[in-house]
Amino acid sequence: MTYANMKAFMERYFEGYSKYSNKIQEIDKLDEFYTPDFISTGYTHMQGKEYPLVRKGRNAYKDSLVRMHADIEEIMTPQDIMIDEQKKKAVALVRVELINQETMEHFGSDIIAFYQLILDEDKTIKIKSVGVFVDDPEGWNNFYFQNL
Repeated sequence: MTYANMKAFMERYFEGYSKYSNKIQEIDKLDEFYTPDFISTGYTHMQGKEYPLVRKGRNAYKDSLVRMHADIEEIMTPQDIMIDEQKKKAVALVRVELINQETMEHFGSDIIAFYQLILDEDKTIKIKSVGVFVDDPEGWNNFYFQNL
């Protein structure tokens, strides 16, 4: 993995996530980005939920997205992506815009996400794990996680 192909992968990931995580019928297209044993850890205190919120396995993560995105469009725009080529890690400052498709209510927030990248058996970059920290836990709790 080189800096350039790791950065290009992350840019494609954010574009793909914004495009496919909102379309339940196309969510399997996200498989190109995650390992089957992908782990997502959300460091957000959510009322009545475990902390941190951990989803183990690509399918468990996609199931969470399906439930959270029932009526919500999520657009992730990276503000900065830092790459550590030696450790195969990426850190991103991301602006997230959430839109409730029924009410057209908007919520915007910044997150910092830490990604562990690997090469799979086909020498394709995949995300092994992500840890996400949000800047407005109460706002996320009120807007986004009510469907979990």
